[in-house]
Amino acid sequence: MSWLVIKSFITCIIFLFSMNALSSELIYPIEKNKLIGFVDSSGKIVVSPKFDADNIYFRYTGRDDLFHVNEDGKRGILNTAGKLIIPTIYDNNLDSFDFNRGNIASYTLNNKCGYISDKNEIISKNIYERCSVFSEQRAAVRLNNKWALIDQKGTLLSDFIYDEINAFSKGLAVVSINGKYGYIDIDGEVVIPLIHTLALEFSNGLARVGSIYSPYYFIGIDGKKKFDVKFDHVYPFVGNYAVIRKEIGSGELYGLIDKNGDTYIKPKFQEIIIYENNPKFAMIKKTKSGTVKVGVMDIETKKIVVEPVYDYISMHSYDKANTKMISFRNEEGKSGWMNQKFQIVIPAQFDEILSEFGNDNIALIELSGKRFYINQHGKKIIDFYY
Repeated sequence: MSWLVIKSFITCIIFLFSMNALSSELIYPIEKNKLIGFVDSSGKIVVSPKFDADNIYFRYTGRDDLFHVNEDGKRGILNTAGKLIIPTIYDNNLDSFDFNRGNIASYTLNNKCGYISDKNEIISKNIYERCSVFSEQRAAVRLNNKWALIDQKGTLLSDFIYDEINAFSKGLAVVSINGKYGYIDIDGEVVIPLIHTLALEFSNGLARVGSIYSPYYFIGIDGKKKFDVKFDHVYPFVGNYAVIRKEIGSGELYGLIDKNGDTYIKPKFQEIIIYENNPKFAMIKKTKSGTVKVGVMDIETKKIVVEPVYDYISMHSYDKANTKMISFRNEEGKSGWMNQKFQIVIPAQFDEILSEFGNDNIALIELSGKRFYINQHGKKIIDFYY
């Protein structure tokens, strides 16, 4: 999976309009006369509606204190104090302005990308075809369909020779040339030769290599084989376990292996997903009365802590920003929240969750065509439409 895909639009449903230590203000998007403005927690308008109502402000910037905004189709960045810290002069490119918890992000101008700081300082001119998100103080840039590595000063650390450069994980990144994969370090040096038909990022000192065209197995950071994979497919480790997949006739079942490659849970679920923010639990899917439903399993005890009766459970929001709230959607299509003990604290009643709870303990929902903000008791506090 490429660096750019990792930062795909799937993150937009994790909507966070919360504040971190970088700002003392709390502001929230509202819409008036088909324009977007921002209000404080009392509902007072602090940024007059003037931005395009195109939902770009829903897209996560990689920082809880920053918002995407568009004005006449041009992109900029607004902070939670209501200040436009990067002017609305840039191309409306979905890959732009992901700060990834840092202070540098890519921008796009005239269909070419470069890098800019949160102080509106140009780090790298817009000369590249594609620009990745910074990870471990490194990013990848593409020119003439080849990728190279750069640092946070915009200095090239490698030549433009790679077909792919993935995100860094523990100081190593997957790279490929002519269908062969290996790993480079943060200095751009090849540390594991490009000899594999496919390679994934390291997690807990292990990385999966191989593809459907060659045997799967795991290697250590020294590049040496640790163990073979005995199943049709295996995903990267998250915590102490990795998800495995076994083809069963025209379908497939999922289980887990441990760090020794031994089967920990035999394939029996329609799907298993372990989230990095809390690898103690896994989201599971099982067929109930002919319909696939979602539940939660405690991995260590192998016990089902939430029966698979839901259409959706937002495990990626577990412990997000210390909110201790987990959203879910029931089979009637209504959404609510559980606490971290998986007890329902806000009953399923909303048509859609547009923004999860953040540090400010406020979420944005939609009900019967109306949008409004609620507190952690499920009570309405601010209208979205003014």
